[in-house]
Amino acid sequence: MKSLRQFKKELNLPATAKSYLSHKTLLKNSEILFGLGSPSSKETLLPNSNFWPPLIEVADTQELPPVLVERYNAAGGEATALCGIFPEVRRAWASVDNSLFLWRFDKWDGQCPEYSEEQAICAVGLAKSKPGVFVEAIQYLLVLSTPVELVLVGVCCSGSGDGVDPYAEVSLQPLPEYTVPSDGVSMTCIACTDRGRIFLSGRDGHIYELHYTTGSGWHKRCRKVCLTSGLGSVGCTKCVQVWSC
Repeated sequence: MKSLRQFKKELNLPATAKSYLSHKTLLKNSEILFGLGSPSSKETLLPNSNFWPPLIEVADTQELPPVLVERYNAAGGEATALCGIFPEVRRAWASVDNSLFLWRFDKWDGQCPEYSEEQAICAVGLAKSKPGVFVEAIQYLLVLSTPVELVLVGVCCSGSGDGVDPYAEVSLQPLPEYTVPSDGVSMTCIACTDRGRIFLSGRDGHIYELHYTTGSGWHKRCRKVCLTSGLGSVGCTKCVQVWSC
């Protein structure tokens, strides 16, 4: 389990952002990720850094939301904790056991909504919503993996009144009909494509894809398909990233 110091270190924006460097949309999001601080607060990283490529600068760091720190402390340092960022909606996220928290990473607006599942969250992803499946307000899907099921949650984004900030408000919409049993396989990594395809790496070493449709009659609205059933055990984080490209 992670100590609070380790948890804070991982969730500080620059440390979290390094996990996003391999994402193919890094360049177009670099202004969002690294243009957060004033010039006086910039700290140039050494070119031989093990984590950062040359010419990358850390612009600023931010404190974790108090409610998140309190929840982690309440678990006595024994919680299952994960963290990351969703640049698409300008949100950082962290999970503590069965609860997921979202907040702005480019500015603090005082909001840190919580979404809870019945079981501990073991993997998190964000996918574009496929056209024609959900109402127009659901622009993205939060993909949550627990030891017993995979869950899709609708993500609705609304802009500010002046139209300057398209991600001023983000709300989560439960989709109870879009769940899939884990069948005893916990997922360790979730990767999504620009077209909304969802790939998952299972702890059993296989790669899965999550399909969802509008559904009708006896047809299931959501199902997972093993893509490597005839290839043996090949699943891993890098494999999922390759499949999702």
